[in-house]
Amino acid sequence: MSQLDLAIVGIYMVATLAVGIYFGRKTDSFKDFAIGDRKIGTFALVATMFASVTGGSSTIGLSEKVFSVGLVFIFVFCGKSICKVMEAAVFKQCRACCEN
Repeated sequence: MSQLDLAIVGIYMVATLAVGIYFGRKTDSFKDFAIGDRKIGTFALVATMFASVTGGSSTIGLSEKVFSVGLVFIFVFCGKSICKVMEAAVFKQCRACCEN
């Protein structure tokens, strides 16, 4: 990496830290930090979750596997979504059992 690249990354990190410290002063508890005082919209939450789950492996890796294995891999990849829904249902049941 060149010096310019490192400078841009450094400036970005310092700016992010400064914004976090400035707006973090108003946060009184972890609940305020976690839910953002309920000022975050549904779209922003869904977009954040999608961005957290989707990465280079999911996009580039899927394209590579479809190219090398074939279209049948798309069905295998869709199975991951079904698996996540089933995991959520199991955890929901476990939570309900533990609360009783």
